Amino acid sequence: MSADYFRSNNVIVAEPDEPIEWEDYVFDGTLELGVGIGVLRTMVSRILSHGDKHELGIGIGFHIMPINIYIEGKAVLIDPEGEEFAPVFEKQSVSVTAPLPDIGLYYNWAPTPKWYFGADIDFLYIAIGDYKG
Repeated sequence: MSADYFRSNNVIVAEPDEPIEWEDYVFDGTLELGVGIGVLRTMVSRILSHGDKHELGIGIGFHIMPINIYIEGKAVLIDPEGEEFAPVFEKQSVSVTAPLPDIGLYYNWAPTPKWYFGADIDFLYIAIGDYKG
C-alpha cells in the first residue's frame, strides 16, 4: 500500500495597459485569478516482477483532488461626464473535491545501493455531463 500527496497554488494578477472603453464607460482596475490543486493518491499494489535491483508492479486505488479556484477584481468606472465611481471589489470562488479511480503501473530500479530511480504511469478518468477526461 502506498500514498502520495502534493499541492500547488498559483496566482495571476493582470492590469490593463490602458483603460478599457465599453459603451459610454471607462474601466480601469486589476484582476486576480488563483488556482489551488491538491492530489492525494492512495494505491494497493502487487509486484509482477522483481530482482536484486528492480521491481515492476501494478496497482489500483484512487486520487482525491481538492480544487479551489477564485477570481477577484477591482474596478473603477468613469461615466461619460468624467465622474469616477467608488472602486468596486468583488471576489467569487468555487471549490470541489473529486475522487477519481486510478489504475497504475510502476517500475523501480536501483543501480547502486545509494541510487534509486522510479517511474509511475497512472490512468484516471471521470465524466460529468458534457465534460470528461
